[in-house]
Amino acid sequence: MGCGMARSTKKNADFVILVAYYRTPGNGNLPGEFAQNVPPPKYQVRFNTHDSINGLLA
Repeated sequence: MGCGMARSTKKNADFVILVAYYRTPGNGNLPGEFAQNVPPPKYQVRFNTHDSINGLLA
């Protein structure tokens, strides 16, 4: 699993972007395999960037 975090570079924008990438078994490089085997995100979390994200990652 790969994880990443970035802060927005847009002016007047105060948010971070968290990304997690997991390559599940059975996914190859053929078009559509990933979309077929990996369900869409269940939720999107918005939080104040000054808050700790440790609770979200636990």
